[in-house]
Amino acid sequence: MIFRDRVGRMRVSFLVLIVGALRTSAAFATPNEGIVLESYTGERPEDAAKALAPLLRELESSGFSIGSEVAHRFEDRVSRDVGTAQSLPIGFADVVDRGTKAWVGGKFEEAV
Repeated sequence: MIFRDRVGRMRVSFLVLIVGALRTSAAFATPNEGIVLESYTGERPEDAAKALAPLLRELESSGFSIGSEVAHRFEDRVSRDVGTAQSLPIGFADVVDRGTKAWVGGKFEEAV
């Protein structure tokens, strides 16, 4: 996309819209639902919102989740309470500590 920078010069900025990449994952398994993620090679141009608004509106009207809605969908469908420290097996912290030390020491099989 071509945007104007702060002093009015034309600047090319690459925008990647990842659309529907998670359609088949467990979190987004409902048919005809997808997500839109925006990614830039540098800073997001100031006029990007204006330039992308028609595209994003069209995608949203087609059932895609955009912006903070993506986070809300993920939170609602995937995130779960992990429990409390009391719900962990006895000695769990010691096992994790031994595994971490083995990993740092290069003993990967032992760490697993």
